[in-house]
Amino acid sequence: MRRQNKALWLCSTVMLLMNSSFGYGADSLTSSESQGGISTYNAHISHLSTSYAANVTSSVYGTSQSYDSISSATYGTANEVPAVFFAPPVQPQINPAAVTTVTYSTYSGRISMGTDRSLFIDGAGAVWSWGGKAGDKEASVPKQVYSLETASAIVTGSHNLLLSQSGNVWAWGSNHYGQLGDGTSENRKEPVQVPALSGIAAIAAGASHSLALKQDGTVWSWGFSAFGDKSFRGDKRPSKPGQIAGLQNIAAITAAAKHNLALSKDGSVWSWGENDKGQLGDGTKTPSAAPVKLSTIHGAKAISAGTDHSLALLNDGTVWSWGQNSMGQLGDGTNVERLAPVQVKGLADVVAISAGAYYSLALKSDGTVWSWGSDSYGQLGNELKQHRNEPVQVTGLKASQIAAGTYASIALGMDGTIYAWGTNMYGQLGSEGQAIELTPKPVKGISASQK
Repeated sequence: MRRQNKALWLCSTVMLLMNSSFGYGADSLTSSESQGGISTYNAHISHLSTSYAANVTSSVYGTSQSYDSISSATYGTANEVPAVFFAPPVQPQINPAAVTTVTYSTYSGRISMGTDRSLFIDGAGAVWSWGGKAGDKEASVPKQVYSLETASAIVTGSHNLLLSQSGNVWAWGSNHYGQLGDGTSENRKEPVQVPALSGIAAIAAGASHSLALKQDGTVWSWGFSAFGDKSFRGDKRPSKPGQIAGLQNIAAITAAAKHNLALSKDGSVWSWGENDKGQLGDGTKTPSAAPVKLSTIHGAKAISAGTDHSLALLNDGTVWSWGQNSMGQLGDGTNVERLAPVQVKGLADVVAISAGAYYSLALKSDGTVWSWGSDSYGQLGNELKQHRNEPVQVTGLKASQIAAGTYASIALGMDGTIYAWGTNMYGQLGSEGQAIELTPKPVKGISASQK
């Protein structure tokens, strides 16, 4: 591991490794375990903290055009997505502008990549998980995960969140900081319903906190923030959901280790949390427990929070970035930290974005995938294992969905094949061994009928 990556993800990495060791990950509830006495749960899983709007468009699932709430900015256009997606839920009634990706388990449709595992929702709506344990070849084999309620979205980090089609939120995994929202600090191997939450449209999971977007456009949070003993909403009761003041008419949310972003229905971007690297984008390094509106971003349709950096996709197809830039993760041709948004160089016609750990991904309308930032583990996918401060094309890939993780990346190909690249140290690439893959490789163990 290179020196500059030893501190990668700080506490989140520790939490996730702990999560893997204790078996609290998404794939800890397999069909074989359920037969051994563990209650069966049907978890539709996703990746790095996430935001997902439950009411989906025909461009995602190829179904009724009444489900037009999610922009193609996240999922690509209709002709890029296989028509085998499961039927979308009918709720919520709000009209989110986009679905975001997040840092500790980025959700971008049917695929998800975290620090140590990958997740996939198949054509029937079942969830498959692989990875999560170093040196275990069985961990690299995709296994089906079960759930009590039918899920419309899920996110994984040190903990897991599931959004059901009925608008409820379920949580399991690490709970040291109250991030499961059940009022305790007890780790959970099985999903428990987050109480007093209903009518939820989107969820996001950070390193030790969680966010939920209600259908009425309000945002709720629980768990600890970067502010010590307080939650991101400023109180000292973080183990139960509470509303974040100052956020109304929100369409999408995204959470990272230490900061959060929200996208308003009018295309404006709000940020709050730690700001030591300028990741809030307000021109300062002053942290804020209260959301602040970015004055220089207008007409945004997707957002993504990475490790100390942030991305926004505008209506014109350009991508803007701010925050830490030590690995070139802002893509502006420099390694200069930016306190306010700057445009990513050479990118146009972008339809989806995903910010990972010190690197970023973008999907163009033609299906090509572009990457920039850290390449210590081959996560840029362009064969060279070389950091880049400007976008480079991922080798040999045409995709409809993308997700950036910590050490690896994942994409859903336009042919329905799942591709992954980067390190396989935890089996997250779906192949044996712990080798680094410098270009996208198909994930083994997922049959065509499951795609």
